[in-house]
Amino acid sequence: MQRAYAKAIDDLLRNHGMREEEVFKKLHTHLAATGRLKLLPQLLTELRTLAKRNESHEALLEAASENEIPAAERAARKEGITAKAVVEPSLVSGWRLVTGDVLIDRSGKRALLDLYRAITL
Repeated sequence: MQRAYAKAIDDLLRNHGMREEEVFKKLHTHLAATGRLKLLPQLLTELRTLAKRNESHEALLEAASENEIPAAERAARKEGITAKAVVEPSLVSGWRLVTGDVLIDRSGKRALLDLYRAITL
């Protein structure tokens, strides 16, 4: 039961744009009215588990410099992913998008590594 509540809360927060305070106030009222307040500790554990699971699936967009952030965000939107870019100093140029188990690498670092491998092998 706590898993169903956790998924419903996550859906309200992510997809319906409700504020956390509003969701949890209504949740407390509902649980008190139905005599299920003992679910709160289990629900908290389930929400933490769900948050860790969602965190590992969020997209990470890295750009080589501040100047390349707009182009990286446009390219990510073309791929159907909305992500806020962060500057990654180890990139030579370009950008990288990591989401779940997918990596889209349009960086100069990748091109240089490929060139190095081609020359040395």
